[in-house]
Amino acid sequence: MVESDIRSHGLISHGSSVLVAVSGGADSVCLLHVLCELRKTWGLKLAVAHFDHGLRGEESQRDAEFVAGLAQSYGLPFYLGKGDVKAFSRDNAMGIGLSIQEAARHLRYDFLLKTKLQNGFNALATAHNAQDQAEELLFRLLRGSSITGLCGIPWRREDGVIRPLLARTRQEILAYLQANSIQYVEDSSNLTLKYERNRIRHQLLPLLLQGYNPNLIQTLCRTAEMLREEEEVLKDLTERAFELCVHLDTQKAELNIASLKERPASIRRRVYRMALSCLSNGGMLSCLTARHLYALDAMVMAKKPNASIDLPLKVVARREYGTLYLLMGSKALIDEKEALSLEDGRAEGHCQVFGPGTWRLPGSSVGINISFHNPSFAARLWMLLDYSPYDYMEAEVLPFRRVLWLNGDQLSFPIRLRTRRPGDRFIPFGHTHSMKLKDFFINKKIPRQWRQRLPLLVSHADEIIAVAGVEIAEPFRVTQTTQNIVRLSLELD
Repeated sequence: MVESDIRSHGLISHGSSVLVAVSGGADSVCLLHVLCELRKTWGLKLAVAHFDHGLRGEESQRDAEFVAGLAQSYGLPFYLGKGDVKAFSRDNAMGIGLSIQEAARHLRYDFLLKTKLQNGFNALATAHNAQDQAEELLFRLLRGSSITGLCGIPWRREDGVIRPLLARTRQEILAYLQANSIQYVEDSSNLTLKYERNRIRHQLLPLLLQGYNPNLIQTLCRTAEMLREEEEVLKDLTERAFELCVHLDTQKAELNIASLKERPASIRRRVYRMALSCLSNGGMLSCLTARHLYALDAMVMAKKPNASIDLPLKVVARREYGTLYLLMGSKALIDEKEALSLEDGRAEGHCQVFGPGTWRLPGSSVGINISFHNPSFAARLWMLLDYSPYDYMEAEVLPFRRVLWLNGDQLSFPIRLRTRRPGDRFIPFGHTHSMKLKDFFINKKIPRQWRQRLPLLVSHADEIIAVAGVEIAEPFRVTQTTQNIVRLSLELD
């Protein structure tokens, strides 16, 4: 039966090397014995791994010694790992409140997967069975879960973890051990009712089996299989949406809100989850809840153009007009410091501009390029642009990256290039009255992290001539009598 499951689900192939996770309990001892029975016909290379969680004192030591002896009796290599689960739960939970069981699982899989990788095994076999699957689905239903969660325990994972006993019931496993006179040890912590999973195992599941559906375990396992098939379809749709909506960097993900809004809510939430998983190398998945995903979606769908929320693992989600930014801790902190330093004026830098050429703010990757053009070009420009001061560059770097055309007759070099200051005002092109630069940026939907970086061209009297890449001031517009035209473009490294 197990051999048939291994073959039908493609868990291992002939000649594979398999690391078997053995706790010493009935399930894992059964798994090891079954694989040893298949070892010759399948040409398998087996080894045993055991992790001591340090939670049960002498009993933990007994389990480790039992598994070591078991491996020796089968002539198999043995790998032992140890960890302080309580200390990890207390000190290394990364602010997400890991329970003892979650911390134990984290340390155990960390040891097992590292052992698999370091020793070149093709697969890591664990002893999850049909009852584990049923208990897992009930556990996730009680806590609230998406379809992804309700798929339960997969037969195999991308990291090489396989579950050959997933279709076998606990009764089948115990009967197999008894028929073959195979010894195992009992974990006393499996009997305590202080853990939710144990209460599901010893209280809820027996109640449902006796009073509602005696075939509930098989029913739940079948449900998980059907949901997993549907999950594959949704996963494909999510990956397509991800490619169109998300730009991923090392510490930042940028999500296009207009594109997201074209997708159903369920796909949007999956895109957020995938982006956060990619950003954190999977670290977010254990602490990301439906509440976080719904909060992200509410921020995307809201009319308010600017908002932010804190997520687990010091990730910050920030909406700025048409973009949702997901920022890892250090990136979010840098952006926040830049914004704060701007508000109190500490971010200001400046340089003198003496004429044509490229000019850059001190220590900045942003600058401007200036060039002069003759009156005949000015006449053509006047006619073609219908008094417009700018045209659009063929660039996707910034949605507001414009080439600006200034009235050179109104400029007296040298002039200055600087960043904005609190209280800055200017008269935008086409306006008759000045307005706060801050209000102008908001109206133009300039993302906050760019407001302190965009260079300002200012006169001797500190009058704003232009916001590079965005707009010129009305007094410096090109007119029919303009003799000198200045071309101003934004330069980025």
